[in-house]
Amino acid sequence: MITNPMNRMRQIVSKKKRRYQQDGFDLDLTYIRPNVIAMGYPADSYEGVYRNNIGDVSRFLSSKHGDKFYIYNLCVESERQYDGSRFHNQVCSDFSFEDHNPPTIKMILGFCQHAETQLKETPDRTLVIHCKAGKGRTGVMSCCLLLYYYRQEHNDPLQTLKFYAQQRTSNGKGVTIPSQRRYVEYFGHLLNSRIMYIPKQILFTGLLITYEQNQVLHSSLSYTVKSADHRIQYQSFEIPLERDPTIRRDLPPNYSVLDAAHKHFIPPSNQQCRIPLEEDVLIEIFVTKTKRGRPEKLCHFWFNTFFLVEPKMQTILSNVSEKQSESKLGTLGSCLIPECGHKHLYTMTKTDIDGLHKDKLHRLAPSSFTISVLFDYIPTSSSSLPTMPIQSCTLSEKQPHVNLPLIESNNNSTFIIDSSDKLIDKNQLKQNNGTNDKLNKTNMDTNNKNRRNNQSISSNRRAFALYPNCLSDWDSTDSETSTNETNPNDESDICQTHS
Repeated sequence: MITNPMNRMRQIVSKKKRRYQQDGFDLDLTYIRPNVIAMGYPADSYEGVYRNNIGDVSRFLSSKHGDKFYIYNLCVESERQYDGSRFHNQVCSDFSFEDHNPPTIKMILGFCQHAETQLKETPDRTLVIHCKAGKGRTGVMSCCLLLYYYRQEHNDPLQTLKFYAQQRTSNGKGVTIPSQRRYVEYFGHLLNSRIMYIPKQILFTGLLITYEQNQVLHSSLSYTVKSADHRIQYQSFEIPLERDPTIRRDLPPNYSVLDAAHKHFIPPSNQQCRIPLEEDVLIEIFVTKTKRGRPEKLCHFWFNTFFLVEPKMQTILSNVSEKQSESKLGTLGSCLIPECGHKHLYTMTKTDIDGLHKDKLHRLAPSSFTISVLFDYIPTSSSSLPTMPIQSCTLSEKQPHVNLPLIESNNNSTFIIDSSDKLIDKNQLKQNNGTNDKLNKTNMDTNNKNRRNNQSISSNRRAFALYPNCLSDWDSTDSETSTNETNPNDESDICQTHS
């Protein structure tokens, strides 16, 4: 039997995705259900030689489903749009989003409601979902549709992801990007909890990054915080990462990366910055490989603030013991950081982070690498918040969180970057446990009276808490009236988001 060379090329491009090879067709197309199709992009011109040819797809749908089909094009790229007249003008591009990223929770809800309308209007209608390759973005929306519309058979998000992978691929690898899988899990738990999705806010206070001390990431590290439309809410400065922790211990107390860079004015260290974040948030981590090199993107991940605030979702994210290995939800917990107080944190392990999940040989980051989002809940008594209406972020009673002994553990060595981006060696700080000897007050100045007593901490692990430097306007007269202790419920220190 002679194989068509063009079909052979298409099979190579489609890799491990299952193809429809019947009735004279050979298409990168799979029936996930009898009336739900996942397929690759229907291309024209030269690209149609090695991808699905748009003419072949049109002929297939017409021969199998007449005009009772509806196509969802998830490609946001302008070059991936095509003439809908080839498909009876039954093509929708309203739910497109960027490749290798998840859709927003609101977009998922809108897509499922739109698809439900199509299926109810014409019960024998077939929905056709595609992106470019027809696997990642297509898989996210296909799984969410199964969870939403076919709940009697599909009510477990992880099992639904597994079902899609088996239907769409021959190697069981369907939706593999952690953030995309996380959003399918988010949506599944949202449906199972039977609660209404209402946008919630948190107050971002920094990142906590940990890894084994004998591992060195790169010369320096920085990060950005972005909203769903990729607008920057905060951009940090480069933080140096040295191999020998004694280099840090020798730094003067007032050392600042900003001082060395001469970039921005530094507000007082006790003027903590808290940045309001709402709904879908993107954290990007950048590294500089050499001291004179340019920052390169190391990894990123998405999360949604609603699931950190809603009590039922808090219970799910906090339940570490019941978390399955395939889950990419992350873990909600809390810890006590000296001089900064009690912090809530949302932790992602290396396998939960986009860009690091495939680093099996640990060339990009050690296996112990974790990133935690540090944040505060918005008090119910708040009367004013920047940029967002208070009605959309009022908290219910907070649920208990799992204690993560990041500071108290005898196996950790902890360093923080405070709100003025100053490096502080936590071995030199003291945590008050009610039993330690009193500090010698004659050797302490006024600013050190509130530091906590603490036993020395060994240095098997490193942890960096990267706190935002407040970039809002600062009045020098504030330094005369500011105190050493900051009320966590005081909204006066909330930093305005960047426009």
